[in-house]
Amino acid sequence: MRNPLVTVIMPVYNCEKHIADAIESILSQTYANLELIIIDDCSTDHTRQLIGKYTDDRIVFIKKEKNTGLVSSLNLGIKISKGGFLARMDGDDISHQTRLSKQVRLLTSNPDIVLCGTWYQLSGSNEIIKNPVEHEDIKISLLDHCVLGHPSVMFRKDFLTANELTYDDSFYPAEDYELWTRISAIGKIANIPEVLLWYRTHENQVSNKEQSIQLTKSYQCKVRMMCYPLSSPSQSDISRSAFIVENGGVSNLSELQELVSWLDRLSDANKQSSFYDEQKFQKYINNKKRQIIRKFYLHSTSYSPSVLFSFSCGSYFTANELVKFTLKCIFFWK
Repeated sequence: MRNPLVTVIMPVYNCEKHIADAIESILSQTYANLELIIIDDCSTDHTRQLIGKYTDDRIVFIKKEKNTGLVSSLNLGIKISKGGFLARMDGDDISHQTRLSKQVRLLTSNPDIVLCGTWYQLSGSNEIIKNPVEHEDIKISLLDHCVLGHPSVMFRKDFLTANELTYDDSFYPAEDYELWTRISAIGKIANIPEVLLWYRTHENQVSNKEQSIQLTKSYQCKVRMMCYPLSSPSQSDISRSAFIVENGGVSNLSELQELVSWLDRLSDANKQSSFYDEQKFQKYINNKKRQIIRKFYLHSTSYSPSVLFSFSCGSYFTANELVKFTLKCIFFWK
């Protein structure tokens, strides 16, 4: 029985147009000690027939009897995998020939790194997604968006097992982002600054078809990331974090002051916990304060001299904006 070091997990569903390219990009890798687990989620096109033509003994082809979704396939792949390193791949993308060898080299040389992704290029364009490379930069960036290309990543299986980490179906279709938020709290992450994946974009992608749901789930991930510096976040902390993540607008000066004070407390908590790099997190906090303050003052419809007298956040505005704000408070108040 073969003992592969790398298991590539490839869930597929109706990928007949591109499945051959995806499979061959894995089978032709310069790193050969691998198994490719392909899990078909009851495709209704010719995906199964095309996969069935391959005779390479490194392929493990799982034909699900019932369509149970992507997350179920991902967790099944983790469960039955033999490799110590688990790589992700989608049935419509293409991995660079050296992708796996470079990821294995990075993880082997850096035992403290538990998850690594790569830069990737969007198919049909010259656009390259250059996500942050170092762990602290990745953590701070996860506060705003997902900065690991899901089909580009490679994990340590023993880390997942030891920490009982699997994909959470309740966060679909942002299940990857949610998992990164949990991993970032206990393990080190990196991105290889090379284009090692060609990411195919098309209208039938989950991210396109279920964009609104993905956005909602992503907000939940950001709320969690924002509260990590707090040892025991209260419901009030979570509510304030959600308000900021969703770019809510305050209705009066008291609410504004309360929200800004909470952000300052969050910054102080991070200084104590050292969850984020102090300077990077302070920059993030300052940016959030700037957004909240500007939104309140520049989009308020209740201009008056009293608002002008309470205005003590001049550093967040341009000189031109300050002049306009002053004139509005004097001449356009009701």
